[in-house]
Amino acid sequence: QNNSRAASVMDVAATFRAWKDVPFAWSVLITSLGLCLFLVEWNQGHPEQLLMLDALPVSLLGVPVGFLLVFRSNNAYDTWYSGLVKVHAVLSCTKNMCRLASVWMANLGETGLRVQRWTAAFLLAFRFSLRPNDHLCREALQELFPDREEVEKMMKLHRMHRIYYCISRIEGLVKNEAGKGKVSGQLLADVQTELAKMMEVVEGCELIYKNPIPGSYLVHLRRILYIYMGLLPFSLYKYIPPLAVLPVHLLLCFAVVGIEVNAAEIQEPFGDHPSDIPLDSLCIITLSDFIVMGSGYATPGDSSGKGYVK
Repeated sequence: QNNSRAASVMDVAATFRAWKDVPFAWSVLITSLGLCLFLVEWNQGHPEQLLMLDALPVSLLGVPVGFLLVFRSNNAYDTWYSGLVKVHAVLSCTKNMCRLASVWMANLGETGLRVQRWTAAFLLAFRFSLRPNDHLCREALQELFPDREEVEKMMKLHRMHRIYYCISRIEGLVKNEAGKGKVSGQLLADVQTELAKMMEVVEGCELIYKNPIPGSYLVHLRRILYIYMGLLPFSLYKYIPPLAVLPVHLLLCFAVVGIEVNAAEIQEPFGDHPSDIPLDSLCIITLSDFIVMGSGYATPGDSSGKGYVK
């Protein structure tokens, strides 16, 4: 019971943090508050000139607002869920690659271990491509590779090029062994299939990362929402007591604008907000799984990537 109560408090706190990060939401609330106070004060002081609107035009305006909010919310959740699916696909591909290296390349000695290391490097490069931090990336790679020149060579590359470099190194190692006759054609085909999947999913994540919702759509939605919430108290005054206009309107404003706030919170799933995908913990768990599959070099570390090498 205490845990559920604490979780509820954390959810409420996360909601207020989300509103703090969206100036639009607070501007709507403050404007609505001012309009409600002005409306009540004016109508009480000028009973012969009441400021009211018929409900029909405001209701008609609510139709496009509803459609825009539904589309916005669905698009944001689809983006978040698509990002989650792609991240899990990347983790699954790296586990498969580690399995192939630790089981089917065990007789290759150092080459099998190098394939496993480059698979771990791919996972780190993927993590730091979505949450860029060159300092932590360098520390993580230095824990993974004793050769500092290799690390510096990777760090000079663009964040996405580091991923492609890791893939090319894995494929080059396996092809070299296949040329010596130590790797079967079927194993080489399986490795190339996994690498192709990794490349495809990473590019899908990059597409989500670099292409947020179009600004023109967002501006249009927020303008219409601003106008709608500004006109709403003038239509409410006709149907509810004057003192109830302010609390009712603020409640409706919180409900309607909250949809836009939630959509803004999840539309970029690779950030570090509480509602975003827990990329750090997922990568750490995957690196820990490498140990279980017999990689023998990775140890669970913190989110910075340190401690991945025994």
